[in-house]
Amino acid sequence: WIGPDTPGYTMASSAQQHSLVLLDVGRQHQGTYTCIASNAAGQALCSASLRVSGLSKVEEQEKVKEALISTFLQGTTQAVSAQGLETASFADLGGQRKGEPLAAKEAL
Repeated sequence: WIGPDTPGYTMASSAQQHSLVLLDVGRQHQGTYTCIASNAAGQALCSASLRVSGLSKVEEQEKVKEALISTFLQGTTQAVSAQGLETASFADLGGQRKGEPLAAKEAL
């Protein structure tokens, strides 16, 4: 097989069948792949083109949104634990105004 100079592919053989296997295909794998087969009777060439389509805009936006939310939540958790604050339950937030700090619980 002759194809784009990109890692992530392997050749598989079984008896008289030989295949090109692409793993984790991405845009970098796009291009024309050519199979060269030869034996005592001669040589044959066969080419195939690979075009990789991306995610739809909606799917792409959802993935970005999930990544941003995950990053935000991880950052918030780290900031809270770094300050040594206690975790507040929804009951603790009753009557709390937006932007006001949480009142510390008094020790019993």
